[in-house]
Amino acid sequence: MAEAVASIALETLQDLLIQEVKVLRGVGSQIDDVLVDRQLDPAILSGKIVKMAEAVASVALETLRDLLTEEDARKRQDTDNSETIRNWVRELEDLATQAEIILERKTFGHGVEQYFVGMKKERQLLESLLTNDDHSSNQVISVCGMGGLGKTSLVRKVYQGVQRWFEAHAWICISQQFQRRTILKGLLNQLLPNENVEQHDDDELVRRLYDAQKEKKCLVILDDIWKVEDWNSLRHAFPIGESGSRILLTTRNQNIASTEYVHRLECLSEDEGWELLQKIALPNNYSQG
Repeated sequence: MAEAVASIALETLQDLLIQEVKVLRGVGSQIDDVLVDRQLDPAILSGKIVKMAEAVASVALETLRDLLTEEDARKRQDTDNSETIRNWVRELEDLATQAEIILERKTFGHGVEQYFVGMKKERQLLESLLTNDDHSSNQVISVCGMGGLGKTSLVRKVYQGVQRWFEAHAWICISQQFQRRTILKGLLNQLLPNENVEQHDDDELVRRLYDAQKEKKCLVILDDIWKVEDWNSLRHAFPIGESGSRILLTTRNQNIASTEYVHRLECLSEDEGWELLQKIALPNNYSQG
């Protein structure tokens, strides 16, 4: 039910937006791209995450009602159409990002438990570094390695294990599609859930993030950073060397991994690789020994 409601809401929203911007070259395709690129597979919205699906559907319907109200109020203001649509596209992107964060938390947790193999020492080391009370060292920790080695799986396992040590925590995926403002808003929404992030410009978002991590002991995960310039554009939001907060990032780029502590992830051993294959391909046989 939740999947159907969410799907109908998003389809209606898409139709509304496309009708409103027929006169604007390229905007219709931009909206389509947002929905396609960020589309969430309804098949995964079942079982253990049905409550989350209902919540997403509720948010989608509320947002749709808000946008319809805006459309009614502004339908005669043709000169404002262009900026209105751009704002709606940004809001849609932000909603998609927030939904991805929720999905990542809900869908990957059990998968990590089920298929996590090896890296016990790495996990223990990273947990020790993150929970060390020495505020002057290892505030930025990076896990570096080629794609497919399990950087994100390892960090997610560590993240689950150390959350209780921190007053607030946030996880966000950077990826190749770097959007600075969306990332800043996503982090601040998680560290300060009651904050009205929409009213802040980028400089204020950076300041509020910085202050939040100084005032509270926070853990921030920046997963999958690709470019040095992306990291450089974010680092001013973190009070490095000034608080008990920690930043843990994953990257394939060794130039980014020039932080206080760098852990270079190696391939699984042959035995560990075989164990992982058994867990994935033959879960029933493996669980029975």
